[in-house]
Amino acid sequence: MQTDAVQVNTSKEYGEVLESGAVRFERLLPGPIERVWSYLVERDKRATWFCGGETEPRSGGKIDLFFKHSQITDEPPPESARKMNDEGSLMSGTVTVFEPPHRFAFNWVGMGDPDSDVEIELSPAGDKVKLVLCRAVTKPSNEAPRFVAA
Repeated sequence: MQTDAVQVNTSKEYGEVLESGAVRFERLLPGPIERVWSYLVERDKRATWFCGGETEPRSGGKIDLFFKHSQITDEPPPESARKMNDEGSLMSGTVTVFEPPHRFAFNWVGMGDPDSDVEIELSPAGDKVKLVLCRAVTKPSNEAPRFVAA
């Protein structure tokens, strides 16, 4: 019998897959914490490393994440993301936690991925900021680790 196993790099360097199927990772970033927070919630700053899009700064607010590979790097996108890069791709969700500058969470809906919840926590770590991110699909499946690791 052949099974289709999902292979995920579980090295703590990149993150870990939890029993629930969620992916969790930690990073130490240069502070202060307010600076890191601004790169999570401000459209123009977030667009320099991840994706653009508006965030209504409150629990229950709307979050739009606009993905376009060429806006964050000159490297060509992988073949699987070429169409998304050419046209861009918009994901909309709801901010579920907005507690500046320590906790930010939202649901991730669309783009062909299973719906998921993303939670980011920031805390001081000396002169750095510890960022902990957890992404969990709302309806777990065998494909969950592959999608949440993206």
